[in-house]
Amino acid sequence: MEQLGILLNGAAMASRHEDGEVIEPISDDWRKPASVEYALDEPKFMAEYGRSMAAWGNVEHALSSVFATALEVKQVHHARAAFHSVISFRDRLGMIDAPMKMVTTSFPGEQWLNLSQEWARLSDTLNKASRHRNVLAHMHVWHSPLVGTFGWKDITRISELPMDPYERKKVTVTVERMRDYRKSFESCTRRVRDFEQDLLKAMENPMRDVVLPSTQK
Repeated sequence: MEQLGILLNGAAMASRHEDGEVIEPISDDWRKPASVEYALDEPKFMAEYGRSMAAWGNVEHALSSVFATALEVKQVHHARAAFHSVISFRDRLGMIDAPMKMVTTSFPGEQWLNLSQEWARLSDTLNKASRHRNVLAHMHVWHSPLVGTFGWKDITRISELPMDPYERKKVTVTVERMRDYRKSFESCTRRVRDFEQDLLKAMENPMRDVVLPSTQK
């Protein structure tokens, strides 16, 4: 054990070439750039990467709450657990679609029509946003001169990129593009939460805006 400790400590220490040049140990701190000049923006890229993925997590959490609301369950956490047990995001939306169609067509009134239309628009927006999330989740992170740190598909697809750095920036995931994705995720979360509040109000008084015909002759 003592010898192993000596070896590990030695690996963490700086070493020297035969010519006396000091070689610094490789750091596992992601906040420090990967030595080459064109990777100096790596900490900024990784920080935005984390924020974007966390923002998507908020989208799915908000949707799990809508799922529980549509089902009118007493154990909200149980409904959320069921929602998150499904892997495909498209299938998760389908889990909400089924009860939502029943909820929004069980009563007449403009509020239910508005909710049905908004859910259709919201579902379409969420499907598009999920494609951006998939890009982030499956891309490989690269470094390139005059481009810096960027994301691009998997490691076998680098040959598909244009050599020109300006053309390369147009098709890869840069910090700026990733920031746009994050903002779209945050917008989705706000819309989902607003939708849930409108749904709750409608469910409290399903006939709120329905004018019943007079029974008097």
